[in-house]
Parts: sequence; C-alpha cells; structure tokens
Amino acid sequence: MEQIISSIMTVLIVAVCVYAAGSIIYGALRKFSRMGWGAWQILFAWGLTAIFGLVPVGGTPAVRFWVGLLEILGAVGISLAVGAAVRFAMEKKVRPAHAFWRVCDRLLGVVTALLNVAVIVLVVGVAVLLYFNFVHESEPMSVLGAIFGSEYWKYFLRFAADIFLIVPLFFVMRTGYRVGFARSVVVVLMLILTVGSVALAAYLVLGVPFFRDIAVDIFSASGAGEKWAPLGFLIVGGGLFVVFFIISCVLGFLMSKLVRRVRYSYFWGILDGTIGAAIATAVFLLLVLVFYALLAYLASGAIGQLVERIAQALTEAGLPADSLGNVENIVTNMQDILTKIRDMLVSSRITSGLYYGNFIVFGAQA
Repeated sequence: MEQIISSIMTVLIVAVCVYAAGSIIYGALRKFSRMGWGAWQILFAWGLTAIFGLVPVGGTPAVRFWVGLLEILGAVGISLAVGAAVRFAMEKKVRPAHAFWRVCDRLLGVVTALLNVAVIVLVVGVAVLLYFNFVHESEPMSVLGAIFGSEYWKYFLRFAADIFLIVPLFFVMRTGYRVGFARSVVVVLMLILTVGSVALAAYLVLGVPFFRDIAVDIFSASGAGEKWAPLGFLIVGGGLFVVFFIISCVLGFLMSKLVRRVRYSYFWGILDGTIGAAIATAVFLLLVLVFYALLAYLASGAIGQLVERIAQALTEAGLPADSLGNVENIVTNMQDILTKIRDMLVSSRITSGLYYGNFIVFGAQA
C-alpha cells in the first residue's frame, strides 16, 4: 500500500511540475494584461473574509446568517469590482508602453500562471487538511495532530472553509455578469421557441385536416398503404418544424444584435451585467441553502429513525425484520460520517452562519 501511495504521489508531483512549466510558457507569451485574474481575485476575496472575521459577530442565528451572507457577497463583489477597475484603467492607456512595463507585463503573466496552479493546489490542500481534522481525525502526537492543536490552525479555521464558497461564487458572479440579463432572456426565449416549434408542428400535422391529409396521402397515393403512414406524418411534421425553427433562428439573431448594442453601451452594459450577476448569484445561494438543509436532514439521524420505524412495523406485523439490522448499522456509520462532513463544511464563521441560520425547510438550527 505504501508503494502504491508513493507512486501516486510521484505521478501527481510530476504532473503538477509539467503543468507549472506549461503555465510559465503560457503566461510569458499571453502576458498579464491579457490573462484572466481569477486566482488573484479569489485570494483577495478570501483575504477579505479573513479580515471580516476579526470583527466579532453575535446575536441570533438569523443575524449571523445575514452578516455572513453580506460578508461573502461583499468580499467576492469587491474583488470583481477591483479587478474590473484595474483592467479598465489598463485598457485606457492606448500609448505604447515603456519597455520596462512590457517586461513586467510578461513577468506578471508568468506569476499569474503559476498562481493559477498554486490556487488549485491550495484548495485541494485545505480540503485535505480539513478532512483529516474533522472526518479522519489524526493522533494528537502526529505531525498533523500538532498542527491541528496550534493556535495558528484555530485562527485559520475561522475562514478556511470559506474557500469552498468563494471559488464557485466567484465564477458564478463573473459568468452572470459576462452573460448578462438580456442575453439570458434571449437564450430562454430561444429554448421556448424551439419547444414551441415542435409542439406547433405536432399540432398542425395531427390536428389540422389539411396537413393531416397531406401526411396520409404522401404514401397512400403510391399504393404503399397505411403501413407507411407514420413516416408521412414524420416527414410533414419535420418539414413544418424546420420552417418554424428557421423563423425562430431569425428572431434569435435579431434579438442577439439588439442585445449586442445594449452591451456595447457603457451604462446599459453595466446595468445588464449587474442584473445577470445578481440573478445567477441568487440561484447559486438558493442551491447552497438547499444543500445545507439536505445535509442537516441527513446528519440529524432521520434516515436511521425511518429504518427503526420500518423494523418496528414489520415486527408488529409478525414479519421478519432481522435483515434490517445490518441496514441500521450502515445508516449509523453513514450518519456519523455525514455529521463529520457537515462539521467540516461549516467550520468557518461565514459558512457556520449560513448553515445555522438557514431558513429552508429542515431548519438547520440544531
């Protein structure tokens, strides 16, 4: 087993080194000014949550929920706004840059490319450390046990798990801003028009006598009989769908041209992107709260209680319930693991506030 683990670690180290070497070449050629700055912005937002954590927050779970929500949204929002402002300022300088700044641009590109690798390793490393701290508890005398017992680790725990919310939230907000509200509406309308084209074509070929007769007569006129009638319906319906779909594509093209004009407008472009980011963020946070509620339900022992009630009902009915004993043991072990995973995911101040102040169904107030 140790040889297998050693081999896996060797492969991972070589893969990371190769990826890092490729990133260095890419960063030098691409340049900092033309690269995405997601790694810098994620670390900046994570640092802001650590700074916010210095301010003590008390009160009810509802108060901690809203404070945590404002902090995580503020950290990611400020990070995105600062990045956009810096890029806007850099793009406004149309004059050729001095040779020194061009060299710095490529060096920063290399640093940014390496930082992208470092952030991936950092997120995985935080997940591994939290796993060994909460799920697979280490011996106090081990190296990890000494780390987990230090004051530095206790301070780090105050914002460590926030990274698991910051990373997806950052990409959700950035993608929502880039796509925008108007473009999202166009996509939804195109989906509706496509489904509507299928429904309208089916209705016409099945419900309107003129098109139905054409579908029946395509093969019956040649003496093929009713055996090929379904193929006639398929041909006529498919032709109608193609016509309606082409019309939908033309409408989608015209709407896309209109949206492009809106996005090129400075004021309307920012407004459209902000609304898109707000909607995407709201959907993401709702999914997070649903996940927290589900996690609270699973960790509460509800499934184990359900198995016990089933076993009791079978016993009262005179039916054998011995086979459910193994199920109860499995459920108990799963509940213990889920509880530890729950404690790991909500170990930071912000995630804890969102979890224990969750207002969806199973109420994570326990």
